[in-house]
Amino acid sequence: MQKKIEQLTVKRNELQKRIDRKQAKRKEALSKADRMTEMEDLLQLFDTESQIISQLEKQRGQIDAQINLLREGVQRLCIDRGKREGCEIKISSKRLKFTPFAIRCIPCQRALEEEEQVEKDIGNGRRRGHPRHLV
Repeated sequence: MQKKIEQLTVKRNELQKRIDRKQAKRKEALSKADRMTEMEDLLQLFDTESQIISQLEKQRGQIDAQINLLREGVQRLCIDRGKREGCEIKISSKRLKFTPFAIRCIPCQRALEEEEQVEKDIGNGRRRGHPRHLV
């Protein structure tokens, strides 16, 4: 168990370094804003970097949660434990091998990603499966 915590801690620290680099890049881009002729380019860069940072922070949070579960002796249990239809309760060893910081079983993770996509689509003015101009 200690080895697993150490591996996750290394992964978490790598993610934190990536987050720090991305945030520094974003700050640098903002400082150059007055010199850029295309504000749209800056906004697109800022949006892209923000999305990447958000994903990295999400992964870091998942690693933190998994480390806490390992320290508490609760291993391989889905954080949603039965709250979603199809929850497998336990996270398969195959999934943990591929994504050692996973905190949800595959069905719960898929359901969460679908929910997030629907929210994103609604926020972008679209309904799932409908082009923006038809909404």
